[in-house]
Amino acid sequence: MSILHAIILGAVQGLTEFIPVSSTGHLVIAHQLMGMQQSKSFDAALHLGTLLALVIFFWRDWVGILSSFVAHISKRRPYDKDADAGASGRLFVPIVVGCIPAAIVGAKWGEAIDKSFSTWYVVAAALVVFGLVMLLGERMGKKQRDIGCMTYADYLSIGIAQVLAVVFPGASRSGVTIAAGLFRGLSREAAARFSFLLSMPVVLGAGVFEAGHIDFKVMGLAPFVCGVLSAAVLGYASIGFLLRFLRTRPVTVFVLYRICLAAVLVAVFMYR
Repeated sequence: MSILHAIILGAVQGLTEFIPVSSTGHLVIAHQLMGMQQSKSFDAALHLGTLLALVIFFWRDWVGILSSFVAHISKRRPYDKDADAGASGRLFVPIVVGCIPAAIVGAKWGEAIDKSFSTWYVVAAALVVFGLVMLLGERMGKKQRDIGCMTYADYLSIGIAQVLAVVFPGASRSGVTIAAGLFRGLSREAAARFSFLLSMPVVLGAGVFEAGHIDFKVMGLAPFVCGVLSAAVLGYASIGFLLRFLRTRPVTVFVLYRICLAAVLVAVFMYR
């Protein structure tokens, strides 16, 4: 793999992993247009890049969550009511609980799911179907509640929704979790923020699990570094963009984009 290809694929991963438009669909098209076969080794490297973006963007939140949780357990100190709700230690257990369904499904049936559902037509169908689910969430959700008002029913609902992204490539992990948050009455920004906090353990677990697939003989050290950095830099930028965008704008534009992407995917594979 050339360094240029690595940078392009890293950029595609970084730009589309966190914006609810499906990184899987974009990578399928990118590989096809560049005449390349998808590589598990390089896909694992790209996930390290998006993990790095999450760590850098949300490190203050996680320091707040972990320090507050440890103080609560070890010193029996009550949670600070004036703390940022997104960095409160009371989120630690809910985030862990929310990750359990996706972790179980991914660990137990991940390979079988990859073999059964990782086809371009499943990706195209998932882009459209879950795009429409996002649109329903936008239309039906009250969008009035913040992270500090969330209940365990919210945490579990969003965690279970995350399973759909594991089962159906093209669903978009951020897309289905943001949609679930909207259905539960969260504001757009709160739904996106919790989606990103929830994704950190999942992406970390996937990175550790997939690290065994990384083979420098297949891709080379220089493409690996360039791909990871490209995914990290643009992933960081896309997180900030989405949080700012959703403060004042609906998800409708992403739904329309997903439908167009599905049409492109069909065209690329049916008329190649």
